[in-house]
Order: sequence, then C-alpha cells, then structure tokens
Amino acid sequence: MEQRLFEQMLPPKFPVPIGIMGSDMKFYDRPADGPKNREPGSELAIGEVEIETVCLNPTNCATGYRVSYQGHTAVYATDTLLLSDRLDKNLLHLARNADILIYDGTIESASDRFHSFNTDWKDFIWKTGIEVAKAAGVQKLVICHHDPWHNDRFL
Repeated sequence: MEQRLFEQMLPPKFPVPIGIMGSDMKFYDRPADGPKNREPGSELAIGEVEIETVCLNPTNCATGYRVSYQGHTAVYATDTLLLSDRLDKNLLHLARNADILIYDGTIESASDRFHSFNTDWKDFIWKTGIEVAKAAGVQKLVICHHDPWHNDRFL
C-alpha cells in the first residue's frame, strides 16, 4: 500500500511527491477483499478512530470505507457495482446509520452517453445513492465524481 501511494504521487500522475507533505504518515495493510470474498471486510482501530472496509465491486475490487470517530460516521463508497435487482448488501452494511455517505454521481442514467463506451459505468447512477442512503438510514448524502460536461444548472 505504501509503495503504491508513493508511486501514484509521482509525475506524470501527480506533480508533487508525497515526501513533501509535512505529516507523520503511517500505513496500515488490510486483508484483501477479493472477488470471492464479498462479505463485509476488515476492521482497524487507530486510537479512537475505527475504520471498516469492504469490497464494493468484484470487477476491480474497489474498496469502500466506513470511518467512525466519537459517535460520528462517514462512508466513502465510489466505483460501486449496480445490481439490477437489488441494492448491494455490502454497501448497505457499510452505510448503516452513517452521518454522511459520499457516493458516485458521474452518470445521469443507464442510457447516458458514457453507457455506450463501457457498460460497467452504469454503476454510477446517482439515484442508486439516494436509494442506498434511505435504505441504510444515512443522514446526509454527498454526490461526488460529477460528469465534467454537466453545468451548475444541470447539477
């Protein structure tokens, strides 16, 4: 994990190397949540901060994060897999009673112009985020990863 992050923060991907940051960085590995392991993932405590992870997409094994601290919880879940007949049980588990859910909103609908390029991109339908938030009892939903061609009026 540490090596991947260091490599990601080098040109041409990023103009500033991670070593310039003035923080004391610590890296914690977690068990991999591969395509065969779709059950809720590992948990890690760092001081009072509790972090739970889960594999959200067996295609690319995108990881969702649930971070809890002093009775408040934020969930970051992007690159999720849209199931045609139900909401993802792992995503519902991760988002359960969270204060905030940060979720993808790139694609407007399954018939969006991106759909013809990659059928897996239909999984970013913002309406699913609303359904997940309601079903999981989330207090606030934040939509991220907006379509760059959508203007403020559209959003």
